[in-house]
Amino acid sequence: MKKVNYDKYGWYFILPFIIVFLVFSLYPILYSLQISFTDLKNFSKGFSYVGFGNYIDTLKLPFFWTAMRNTFLLFIIFFIPQIIISLLLAYWFTTISFKVRGQSFFKFSIYLPCIITPVSIGMLFGLFFEYPRGPINTLLQSLSVISEPVNFMKNMDLTRGIIAFVQCWVGYGPMMIMFIGAILGINPELLESARIDGCTGRQSFFRIVIPLIKPILLYNIICSTIGGLQIFDIPRIINGGGPRNSTLTMSMLVYNQAFSGSGLYGNAAAESYLMTILMAAISVVLYFILREKDDEVTYKRRNKR
Repeated sequence: MKKVNYDKYGWYFILPFIIVFLVFSLYPILYSLQISFTDLKNFSKGFSYVGFGNYIDTLKLPFFWTAMRNTFLLFIIFFIPQIIISLLLAYWFTTISFKVRGQSFFKFSIYLPCIITPVSIGMLFGLFFEYPRGPINTLLQSLSVISEPVNFMKNMDLTRGIIAFVQCWVGYGPMMIMFIGAILGINPELLESARIDGCTGRQSFFRIVIPLIKPILLYNIICSTIGGLQIFDIPRIINGGGPRNSTLTMSMLVYNQAFSGSGLYGNAAAESYLMTILMAAISVVLYFILREKDDEVTYKRRNKR
């Protein structure tokens, strides 16, 4: 009896993914890399290669450095409270001594913003802070906090604060879920032994929990950094990068260069790859700073061999 080789059927199952990846992911990546070295504009038929001219022009562009500064500023403002809140909530939900009731409801409520589309959230908060009759202005006036309406979107600091708050609110739920899974993977006997030995909750958190969930912490930090540097939807919907380009991000600059009338596809592609290089460099630096010491020792031993 002839033996049937079933290995080929596995390739049949993954073939749709391979085709979709090649057509909708790999090809656009390679094509955008190609046009980053050209002066392509508005998909005109004729274009010429300019080498690294687009990259040099981008680095000379004042808006590029403004967008980079705004991106990092917004990221720092929302990321620090985001990771702190998610860590504390994860520890709160997983610690037996707190005995939190209704955990499922709280977890669902915290994770819910992640399910809603960023466009919907941006429009919702834009309506909240609308001038002069938005709900926030109405509430503050009814509480006598302010005497007249405040145009939040004309104040640079307030606008940045609103966008950072929304980004933090949307992102801390998934991060908390991952931290909960990491903490639940810790041997309960370690925490119980620490408690019996007189270790306080703070000491257990910083000396036991944090070191043991460091790989997940590193993963969340790197993923949040990559996602934070690509911030686009919320500032675009809420205020379009204003006032006075104070919330213009790098992703918004790429969009404006390519699709907001300019049609400078070569420059936009160059800016995209500069963003990619920047995010890759930051991720590598974070990895080497936060990685486990055991991994570093193993790496050195392998090199000696």
